[in-house]
Amino acid sequence: MDKLFEIFFDWFQEFSKRYLPAIYRWIEAGFHFRDRATTATARLLRTSGDRGILLVAILTSAYALYLYGVDVYKPNTPKPSHDTILKARFSSPVPSANIVILDVDERSIANMADQYGRWPWRRDVLADGLQKLSEYGTKGILFNVLLSEPDKQNPAADRLMNVAADTVKTSAYPVIRLAQQNDGLSQLKVSSLPGTIVEPKAEDNTIAVIVPLFPGMHERLGIANQQPDSDGIVRRYPFYWAEPGFKLPSIVATTLFVSDLSPSKDLPDSFSLNWRNKKGTYQRISFSDLFLDQLSEQDKKSLKNALVVVGVSAPGIGQTKPTGVKATTDDSEIIATAIDDALHDTHLRITPAWVLLVLNLVSIWSLYLVFSVKTAKNPPLNKIFVVLQTALGGLTMLSASYTSYLVDLTDSMKFALGVFAAIKLAQSLDDRWSRGRKGYRRLRSGLAGQTILIISYFDNSIVDANESELQREIEKIVGVDRVVRIDDLFSGESFVKNFLSGCHGLVICVSSIPLKLQVIQTIKSFKIDPVSVRECPMTHTWDLEDKNFAKAISPALLANIGGLLGPADGKPVNL
Repeated sequence: MDKLFEIFFDWFQEFSKRYLPAIYRWIEAGFHFRDRATTATARLLRTSGDRGILLVAILTSAYALYLYGVDVYKPNTPKPSHDTILKARFSSPVPSANIVILDVDERSIANMADQYGRWPWRRDVLADGLQKLSEYGTKGILFNVLLSEPDKQNPAADRLMNVAADTVKTSAYPVIRLAQQNDGLSQLKVSSLPGTIVEPKAEDNTIAVIVPLFPGMHERLGIANQQPDSDGIVRRYPFYWAEPGFKLPSIVATTLFVSDLSPSKDLPDSFSLNWRNKKGTYQRISFSDLFLDQLSEQDKKSLKNALVVVGVSAPGIGQTKPTGVKATTDDSEIIATAIDDALHDTHLRITPAWVLLVLNLVSIWSLYLVFSVKTAKNPPLNKIFVVLQTALGGLTMLSASYTSYLVDLTDSMKFALGVFAAIKLAQSLDDRWSRGRKGYRRLRSGLAGQTILIISYFDNSIVDANESELQREIEKIVGVDRVVRIDDLFSGESFVKNFLSGCHGLVICVSSIPLKLQVIQTIKSFKIDPVSVRECPMTHTWDLEDKNFAKAISPALLANIGGLLGPADGKPVNL
């Protein structure tokens, strides 16, 4: 691909020179600017060595510390990566068979429309459903329908609803928390709500809420509000609604209490929901089937000792919210998931911020250390990076799929990717500079010198070090601008490629005899065997972008490689 771009740019330059002479100088100036910019960048990275990658590692570590600070001081900040992981995970907890949703769905509305009209129905219809659930032996009923206003046309139906609510003691009813700025307008004291945990200083505080109309419900109330994150997505559930001075039980907490069930040990006041998005859904029974006595035997059995969520999902009247795994999820499913998590200790545990910080720093500095190790054989950086990314991604997916812990290592993967990209960019520019690739050695003027040294050796001739280390040692003597590596001279599909492509070497511009002696001494210290060294005069200034310079040193370079390979068996033929 790089070769293709190079060919295209050369063609475009020639095309513009021939057919666009009026704007050629602007185009040429653009190419010159590009070459000088890439030359300056490559030279800077070459001279800085590992320091450039060290700077990247330091900057990414600083960003990891910043994210740690965000997690510590804003612990509930939503992370879109969590949603992606939960959507893509391989498995999830299985929905409890003892949690059933009694759904006022579209089918129920249609089946009962002729006799009871559209929603809302008379309260005696709901009261009858409540009684039937109790008769089928349900363990507890979460009645997620708020009845706050009297039905003036059917007062008898309201009385039946109140009797049913008072009779079925294993049922819980919703309270809606209003905005806190309305608390001063309310006359209802926080301490009067059942199950509220109030600090002594807050006993006389009033609270703005909407409570059910019927007294038979007032002893078994729970907050029905949910707490979406700042982006409007529901990811957590408030088992206790906590505010300064008091805590109110949620409708889920009240349901477990009236059902004589206890939540899992050490359940936090607010927990992350572990969606059942891979192992089926909670069983749903249409309200009309219950009310019209059309339940199957299997449905009747499923209601025995079940926790039943009574809710509305019919389009236009049911409430839906976006969640981490679905664009729309009805309230009944959210509540059922919260009950399941609270009862069976399956709520999602998010990895502590300090653990993620440690993993992020380990991924960053591991890559840096691997890159900076100086050995005779360069470490397989690509393979190490792939293994690291696979391990981090695999651990993330496995933890989210088969445990209640979400070990989100996507940040670690991003940091590793950033460091890896910086390393590969530095290596790429370093290679282009070292080889004197076109566009990467555009000097403002040629360099003067006394002589040129050409070193040729095989790629495996240096045993205890590597070519890069040899080049850097010589650059310390003569300067980074005066050394170029030749290790890709022979390529293509020739039958001698495998042998000739192993011929590597360095071309060095030496400005004085003492420097030449130092270079030769350095070559000896590396114990290169076999090696061929040739000296040739400087007939052109040192400019790797000058074709005449390349033409002048090519015969000497090829002759030196010939000396490395050994004497030729053939004789020249006079043509």
